[in-house]
Amino acid sequence: MCDIFVDKLPVELIYRIYDNLDFETILLNVRYVCKRFYDISNNYNRYSIDFHSISMINYKIVCKLLNPLNIRKLIVSNDEKTIGLIKEFLLKYNLNEFVNIHYLMLSHIEDKELEESLEQIKDLSLNQLSIVNFDLYNNINVKYNLLDKVLTRSYLKKVDLEFRLADVKDFPWPIECQIEYLRIGNILTFQQFYTILE
Repeated sequence: MCDIFVDKLPVELIYRIYDNLDFETILLNVRYVCKRFYDISNNYNRYSIDFHSISMINYKIVCKLLNPLNIRKLIVSNDEKTIGLIKEFLLKYNLNEFVNIHYLMLSHIEDKELEESLEQIKDLSLNQLSIVNFDLYNNINVKYNLLDKVLTRSYLKKVDLEFRLADVKDFPWPIECQIEYLRIGNILTFQQFYTILE
């Protein structure tokens, strides 16, 4: 009979197990099982962090344990469960610290926070960007920043924009855009649609 102990598995296998666990389970539970898991959790560099529905107590604990270099996917939200979280997150971190991030989602974000976020991510090699539940009625400058400064990046391949754009007559789609996948979660006029395709 052969005994197999999980804590004796090769790091690569433990990483594969971590790939199937949520970040709270890894950082708040598995990390404290033994010294080896503690070290592996600190060095694991494929975290998918979803602050969409985290409790504020767990958020504060996780932020103390987080290494921005180990995060591949980040979701930050200001929805009804996490009101004010994006502002608090931006006070604690600068998004340009997350140099290995591939996917960023900002949900229910305010104008000022979006402008600050767009400025901070300008040098990151994001492959995917999602900005959801955002109201572009009031701030035309944010619209131009979003469509011009972000969408012209050659490394950005997948974009998901879910915002209200009904009052915007001119839709300034950047010519240099190399996006391969685009979802715009609102109604476009035929002219706006034509501008994107052109």
